[in-house]
Amino acid sequence: MVVLRGNSAILKCSFPELSPDDAVSWISTPRNIISIGKKVSTKYRRHRVVGDYKRGEYNLVINNLQLEDGGEYRCSTLEGATKEVKLVVVASLPAPPKISGGEIAAKTGESLHLTCRSVGGSPLPQLKWYNGTKLYSDVTVIYNKDYDEVSAKLVLTKVSKWDHGSNFTCVADQGYPGVVGPKFSSRTVKVHYSPSVKISQPSILAREGETVNLTCAVDSNPAAVVKWKKLGEAMSGFAGNGGHILRIPKLTRQDSGVYQCTADNGIYPVGLGTATVDVLYPPTIDPAIEADVTVLYGTDDFMLECLATGNPKPHIRWRRKDTSLYWENPLRFHRVRYDVEGKYECVASSKGFPEATKTSFINVVGT
Repeated sequence: MVVLRGNSAILKCSFPELSPDDAVSWISTPRNIISIGKKVSTKYRRHRVVGDYKRGEYNLVINNLQLEDGGEYRCSTLEGATKEVKLVVVASLPAPPKISGGEIAAKTGESLHLTCRSVGGSPLPQLKWYNGTKLYSDVTVIYNKDYDEVSAKLVLTKVSKWDHGSNFTCVADQGYPGVVGPKFSSRTVKVHYSPSVKISQPSILAREGETVNLTCAVDSNPAAVVKWKKLGEAMSGFAGNGGHILRIPKLTRQDSGVYQCTADNGIYPVGLGTATVDVLYPPTIDPAIEADVTVLYGTDDFMLECLATGNPKPHIRWRRKDTSLYWENPLRFHRVRYDVEGKYECVASSKGFPEATKTSFINVVGT
């Protein structure tokens, strides 16, 4: 029988065949006579015997139970009939266990020591450490009965960023759930770790004149200072979430390049991420191409080249004006005759943009 300290207990004893000449006595360990028949020894003021004596019931009632009341009890008759009862008196824990350690954040790779300590209560509780539903078995438990104290030490070796924010709970359980429930305390662990960077769009295609936003998502503790720069240039991040977003309005072709996000919270290594911006723009023909070209009749291997820029890189061809005849660039004739003379159009084309054209007149002269 298990009863909480301060409550009452009824230890039942019944001998239905008890003869009128027999008597029932209650004895506690070691051989302390509590009662004979209905009469209780005067030193047991919290004890009394109750029951239907005619039916052989001699139940022992103990009020305001104390820890010293726990033990083995035996009721017996003069004729030798015996019944035994074990009484366990439980004193609940006066307070939840206390946790020390983990007040200061640990860095990744370091060890973290958490100690759970419970004082008082009877019996002394078992202490167990949990992380969520995970039970830790590698725990150092020390019982100090002189001080009614028990402690359990948990060592987390080489903590990582994944331990940050974890809730570690110490449970103190006296082992009698129907009488007294467990008590517990928790500690949320803090871990400082270096930044990790994720670029939402590592590669961006955009047209000249458009606006792009480069987003750098950073995971770190403590918070990191985030900066953007274009590789090969000195530049700072513009508006946004503390520099996490770099906004480039009205793109020009000079904005093409690789942009780097750096996140630094003082813990090595610094977080790095890059985004490539490729600015698309229409084809443009080099104005240096001559509008009128004079060539001598009979010239061998005459060549006229057209230069153009654009992104994507333009495909350049030549077309004789007012015809559907095309030549690849550069325009080349192995022997110039009079029928070569005429207007030729340089055509530069890039996917997604209108064609660019420029006309040159080839004038063939005789000797």
